[in-house]
Amino acid sequence: MPVPKETSKPQRTPQQARSKKTVARILDATAAVLASASFEGLTTHKVAAEAGVNIATVYAYFPNKVALVEGLLQRFDALLLESLDGSLDINEPEDLELALETGMRLMRREPWILQMSVALRSSPELLPLRSASLKRMTGFARTSGALKTGRTTAQREAAIHLAVETIATGLQLAAAEKSARRRRALMTELTTLIRGYLAASP
Repeated sequence: MPVPKETSKPQRTPQQARSKKTVARILDATAAVLASASFEGLTTHKVAAEAGVNIATVYAYFPNKVALVEGLLQRFDALLLESLDGSLDINEPEDLELALETGMRLMRREPWILQMSVALRSSPELLPLRSASLKRMTGFARTSGALKTGRTTAQREAAIHLAVETIATGLQLAAAEKSARRRRALMTELTTLIRGYLAASP
């Protein structure tokens, strides 16, 4: 049995259609295991069994479970961008509400997204992935027009960082809430909180 390297980077990048289908199958299996067993219960062997492939096939593309989560994180980024209009301006109330609602609905529609969000915020193993994800979300917020005026560059970056962290926590709580009434109340409060924060002067 091959021994996975201590890295989250894929062993190789799929080029042919067959290889891409194999990787997609492995990531589908990762999503299924993550949704049912959480990050603590996620193993490469469980993923291999769920995908119906040999463990060596998993290791050929993903050396460990951190790499598997990284693959799902890339899938989430693609889903989020696909769901949002590229001209989004989160200073606009309607656009901010749309962005938050889209994120929450994705978490509820795809249970693995919620489990991944929980894992990114609680597992030391995933700290590098969390940092990279935060940078991407911060970049999105920056290009979406957040905090254009009234702050220095350093203040603006810190404020966006805090806003992104707050949004991630709020969406996680709302998506996990079973009561539709309480879920809507959480989303309303989150939207109001972020809208007020973005509008406030330093």
